[in-house]
Amino acid sequence: MVKFFCGNFETKIDAKGRMMIPSYFREVAGKTEGLVLYAVPQSGDYIALMLEEEWQRLADMFTTNDPVPDVEEAENIVWFFSRMWRLVCDAQGRVVIPENLLKAVGMQRDCDVVIAGMQRWIGIWSRKRWEERIESKDKKEEEKSKSYEKVRERVKKKSDS
Repeated sequence: MVKFFCGNFETKIDAKGRMMIPSYFREVAGKTEGLVLYAVPQSGDYIALMLEEEWQRLADMFTTNDPVPDVEEAENIVWFFSRMWRLVCDAQGRVVIPENLLKAVGMQRDCDVVIAGMQRWIGIWSRKRWEERIESKDKKEEEKSKSYEKVRERVKKKSDS
């Protein structure tokens, strides 16, 4: 069964790099202590977390039976797997985010973050970056709404004529 994550939660990455995975997300995953998540930096300055079964699905796409893959395929395999980290929840539902993973997305230890559901994945943003992202998206949606209203007005005028 596919598990979907939704909602967003504010939390903190402490000075030791530990971060609490919200209980709701752990419930969706069906496990707390020992929950395995795979983390990978994403463009857009966030970290994506995925459950082990989702990671396996993606990893299978890179699986090759060729003992000597071509250069491009080998580069893709290295790029994909070398950037990914396996995280395991402790008894308190925390994971340790490696410092180089934080640096890859412009974050650091001892910072406020937002953890957001992304359907099959979970995203981690710095709170500042999350607020900027949401504000930007809200503005785009407001502009779309205004454009749609203008189109509706034009259509209404034409249909009234």
